[in-house]
Amino acid sequence: MDQTPTDLSPLKGSKSARGATAALGGNVVSLSNARLKSLEKDMAALKRRQRELIRNGSNSTRQLQALFEVQRGLLLENNLDAVIAWALTQIPKSFELIQASLALEVTQYEIPHVNHPHFRRLTPGSVFRLFSDRSLIMGTMASAEAVAVSCECKSFAISRMSIGHKNRPGFLLLASATDEFSSSPSEIEIVSALATSLQLSLSREYDRL
Repeated sequence: MDQTPTDLSPLKGSKSARGATAALGGNVVSLSNARLKSLEKDMAALKRRQRELIRNGSNSTRQLQALFEVQRGLLLENNLDAVIAWALTQIPKSFELIQASLALEVTQYEIPHVNHPHFRRLTPGSVFRLFSDRSLIMGTMASAEAVAVSCECKSFAISRMSIGHKNRPGFLLLASATDEFSSSPSEIEIVSALATSLQLSLSREYDRL
């Protein structure tokens, strides 16, 4: 790589009677002590993943920078609706994809207010029927798993997820207008890192409901 991407900005907190303040990538937000601890835990996990990707060195600088920007945005959102909206809007924009979609085995009662057009609620067992014992599926529209894709694309990646302390099954689906998802090690790493980042933020907010 021609340069090392900027590291995820460190999380710094100063406690007060009103909570804490965290500095993330130059953005300052007011946080409760509980939320600060949750963010610090998520930050540590993302930084470990970041170091693994940089050590591997197979990803382009542009891909890594895009990944870290998505991660920063996810950390700054403070409710489930905002996390989903940010992810499904920013991921396609950052990675030049047709679409990002999220599907979870949850009921309308559990998360009643999420109405993003690319969010789906699934019936129990849907994720297992799609993945079986796999955690990641990459393919083209000729693949058997293409039935899960609801848009026109040339290739797609579907990464399995487990949300919150109840381990609600779900998946992140990424759709590309090119043959981008070719099961190469670098593509697998980026897709897995995106899914992990989103899973952490979704779990954090789901467990607060």
